[in-house]
Amino acid sequence: MQKNVPSTLSYVILIIGATLFMLFFAYNTSPLIEYFGVDSSMYLVMGKAMAQGKILYSGLFDHKGPIIFIINMLPQLFIDGTLGVWLTELFLMLISVVMIYKMANHYLDNTLSLYIPLLYVWITVTFFNGGNYTEEYSNFFCLISLYIFDKWLKNKKLTAPMVFILGLCFGIVFFMRPNNIALIVSIILFIGIYMLKKSQNEIGSAFFFGCLGLITVILPILIYHLCTGTLYDLIYATFLHNIKYCQIGAERFRLIPNGNSPQLLCLFIALGINTITMCTCYSNSEEKVGTFILLGSAVLPLAILISKHPFIYYWTLLAPLTAYSAIFLIKYSIKIKKKALPVIFLTLLLTLMGTNSFLATKIIEKKSYITEYKHSVHEMYKLIPDNEKNHCFAYNMPAMFIYEVNLNTPCKYFTMQTWMAKINPDIERYCTEYVKENHPEWILSLYSFETDKTNPELSEIIKTSYTQVFNNDCGYLYRKIKKRKGD
Repeated sequence: MQKNVPSTLSYVILIIGATLFMLFFAYNTSPLIEYFGVDSSMYLVMGKAMAQGKILYSGLFDHKGPIIFIINMLPQLFIDGTLGVWLTELFLMLISVVMIYKMANHYLDNTLSLYIPLLYVWITVTFFNGGNYTEEYSNFFCLISLYIFDKWLKNKKLTAPMVFILGLCFGIVFFMRPNNIALIVSIILFIGIYMLKKSQNEIGSAFFFGCLGLITVILPILIYHLCTGTLYDLIYATFLHNIKYCQIGAERFRLIPNGNSPQLLCLFIALGINTITMCTCYSNSEEKVGTFILLGSAVLPLAILISKHPFIYYWTLLAPLTAYSAIFLIKYSIKIKKKALPVIFLTLLLTLMGTNSFLATKIIEKKSYITEYKHSVHEMYKLIPDNEKNHCFAYNMPAMFIYEVNLNTPCKYFTMQTWMAKINPDIERYCTEYVKENHPEWILSLYSFETDKTNPELSEIIKTSYTQVFNNDCGYLYRKIKKRKGD
């Protein structure tokens, strides 16, 4: 345990380890599986549509800030399919583990420093539901902010570029999903309170450069949406829809999310690491770190639970703080109980292997499912003539269907219409009016309109003007009834 791993070898181990984790567990975009996922496939569809020239929120709509769609758009400008997005995820993960390793290496030797980024990857891939979610990308910018915080903690010097980057990261994460700024808020609060006590003369400069970083993100977004006439849609998608989403979520509020036992085990280990580290720091006169972990551990769950939908993948946001906590837990464990370290690490390693081995069986199931699903998708879609494929209306069809066949979606509400209509009834009316006015040749639906009661008016239109021609595991296909002359 005391032998030091050479620094170059450490980076090789991190790169190989992170790549393997992402290859198997970022299964929504990984070239091994390409499961697409539920939310991930929506972002993939939005990104592809933007790459093909559609206007965000006008051509297609989803209730997230624009950054997640831009991240999904940029790789698809150059590489067709999910590979480019997966390579982006991998690139950000590799930078993330290097940042964590560098932070850990300041306090620990090279060998012990390796455990911290691997712990981060383990927590991330256990929670993040196959990847390509806002929480995964948010963590990258949270880690940049944490890196700046750690640098400030060591020398108590906050330069203009550091504050600018903090403002930049805050803006990027905020316009991905507002809840995800929790850790950055904790960092800004902690540094701000310290400056109020110790260096009030620097607050003005820090505020200016922080705002400058924030404006650097906000201004291009506002200008774009002003020019495209979608400013209200931006505000609605980023804020208003999600506020209503929280209200709907109050019906199903719970403190701990439903999830498989490996994810919940990982959650309790992560929370335990934070709690034990906080107590250890206070007992070793490391009050600043202990207080920061306490602040982060309070703000993070609050930001997650405020949505009233505490899905297990929201807890991905816990990974950066837990990795940072583990640095100090190991640091002070070395001083207190050197001989216990190998046992602790071996236990964590076995837990890691057991958890991810169990998750790996789920991945095999997902690979089998998506293979069968794609077969069903193409079995249905081939029935639509090529010259009529641009005259399809998809209703409640999963976004993975739309992405797989590259379906042109003329209606901007392209998936999950019934679910979104619970939050905004105008969406139900919009879809009904779309069918009334445009009379699409084909309608694809996840559910049969014979039994679906969620939109009675639309169901009645389908029953009288369309006929069901096919159904299989991926849904139902309806064709417009051709009127005979004289009718």
